[in-house]
Amino acid sequence: MGKHQKAGQALVRGKTHRRLSQAASSLKCSASAEDTAAVGLNSVLTDPRTGMAALICILLAFLVVPAVLSSGAGQPKLYGYKVIRELPHDPTAFTQGLEFAGSCQGDSKCKEKLWESTGMYGESSIREVELSSGKILREKRMATQDFGEGLVKIGNRLLQLTWLTPKAYSYHVDNFDDVRELRTPLRDGWGATSDGRSVIVSDGSSRLSWLDPQDLSLRRSVDVHDGIFPVKYLNELEYIDGSIWANVWMTDCIAIIQPKTGKVKAWLDMAGLRQNLQQENPQQRPVMDVLNGIAWDESKRELYVTGKYWSKLYEIKPMLQTASPTRQEVKAVRSRCILG
Repeated sequence: MGKHQKAGQALVRGKTHRRLSQAASSLKCSASAEDTAAVGLNSVLTDPRTGMAALICILLAFLVVPAVLSSGAGQPKLYGYKVIRELPHDPTAFTQGLEFAGSCQGDSKCKEKLWESTGMYGESSIREVELSSGKILREKRMATQDFGEGLVKIGNRLLQLTWLTPKAYSYHVDNFDDVRELRTPLRDGWGATSDGRSVIVSDGSSRLSWLDPQDLSLRRSVDVHDGIFPVKYLNELEYIDGSIWANVWMTDCIAIIQPKTGKVKAWLDMAGLRQNLQQENPQQRPVMDVLNGIAWDESKRELYVTGKYWSKLYEIKPMLQTASPTRQEVKAVRSRCILG
C-alpha cells in the first residue's frame, strides 16, 4: 500500500471516529467510547429514560473502540523506572501499607519516617520506621486473629484495614494509643489512601471505593479498567498528583488510575527490581514475596517502593518509555499486568 493510500485511510478513520464520537455526545453517552464498553450501561448513561438511546450508545461504543485501538489513541502511557537510591528495609516485614510520615526540610536533627502496616496472622503490626536506616522506632502489635492490611493517615489518626473482614483500627498518630475498632462497608480490606476528602480503599477486586473519613460510610465506587479489560487484585494504594497509584497483586506492575472513571491512564512496569534483589539474597528467609508498598513525599516529590519480606526500600523515578504505545506494546504490558 502506498503512503498516499495509507494517509487517505487514516484521514477517513479520523473523520469516522469524530463523527461517531459526536453522535455519542449528542445522545449523552459517556465521555469516551472505551469507558462505555468497559463499565457498562448503568454507569455510563446520563439519561436512561429511552431504551433506544441506550442501545445506540452501546452500538456506538463498539464501533468506536476498534478505531481508537487501531489509531493508538486512548492507550495508557508506559513507564519504566530509574533507581535513585537503595535504603534498608526489615526483611521480616510482610508489607501491606506504606505511608510517608513527613519531610525534614532544613532540620538536621529531624528524622524522616515512614508508617508501615505489616500482615500475617500473629505477626501483624503498625510501626513507625526511620527512612534512612529502616530502624523500627515504634511498633504496636495486632491481636493474633487480625491480619493487617492497608494504612492511611486521616487527620491526627492512622487507619488500618484488615484482611477478609470489614474491621478496621484507628490509632493516634503520635503514640499508636487510643485504639478504636471501626467497621467499613468492605468484606475484605486490602489497600488504603486518601485524596484529602475521602478515604479510598481496595478490596482485592477491580473496585475502588470512596469512604467518608468520619464514619467510613460508602460515598461512591468505581471499577478500574484498561480499555475493556478489568484490572483486578488492586492492592496497596497511594494518591499522587490527582491520580491513584495501585500495586497489582502478584505482578511487578503499578497501575496509575484516573479517579473519576477508573481508567488506567498509565502503567509503571517495575520488572527487574524484585528479581535483582532476589539474586542478591538467594538464601533470604522468609523468602521474598511480591512488590507491595508505595510512599510519596509530596514536599520533596520523592517516590518510594518496597515489597513483602524485602530487605530494601527503593527511591525511584518513573521514566516515560512511550506516550503513544503501539497495540503490540500495550498488549505486552497487559499480559504482564492484568490477571484473569
